[in-house]
Amino acid sequence: MKTGMIVRALGMAGVVLTLCAQTAAAEAMYAALFASRCAGMTQDATALAAVLATRNKQADYMVLPQLISREPLGPYVRRGDDSWVDIVRWSFQAMLLAKELNLTKDRVAGERQSTDADVRQLLGTIPGNSRALGLEEDWAYNIIRQVGNYGESFDRNLGAGSPLKFERGVNALWTKGGLMYPLPMRSPQGVIVARLVVPRIAVTIRAFGTG
Repeated sequence: MKTGMIVRALGMAGVVLTLCAQTAAAEAMYAALFASRCAGMTQDATALAAVLATRNKQADYMVLPQLISREPLGPYVRRGDDSWVDIVRWSFQAMLLAKELNLTKDRVAGERQSTDADVRQLLGTIPGNSRALGLEEDWAYNIIRQVGNYGESFDRNLGAGSPLKFERGVNALWTKGGLMYPLPMRSPQGVIVARLVVPRIAVTIRAFGTG
């Protein structure tokens, strides 16, 4: 993170700080923090939480809740592989929609004959959404059955069920005060319009960690 951003953010909070010598190497920053050569550091919130968890330092340090910046992060693929880009993007959208529709890993098998048209369309009971992606009709069903919806995946990898223990925050659905919302999964003809996917996929935050 740029020095100016840190100075502005903490200055607005009335915090006086002395900057340590800068280094581009994350390991050197962590070493300085754990050796008490500095009182805090900034980094992606997930990176801060991960280093505390992997080094068993959760009881000694904390990630402060104040946000310094918001920056979108998400999956990335090789340039020029448009078909794979579409599959990755729509897989994420399917997991978001599954969360909104309350389709979980354990319950999805029993929902294939649901009377809800959106559920049937997502799970492939109503055909059509697979054509633009070149996949089988049950592609979204298989994703949900194997890894769960967006909320289940978040909790398992970043949230309450993980060593990181992140709150959902801005990564909650829009109906729960977050920024995540699923895009429409069908065109008027019932087929995904793959080229209309927006590039933003997920949002995470940067935070300030201190000893």
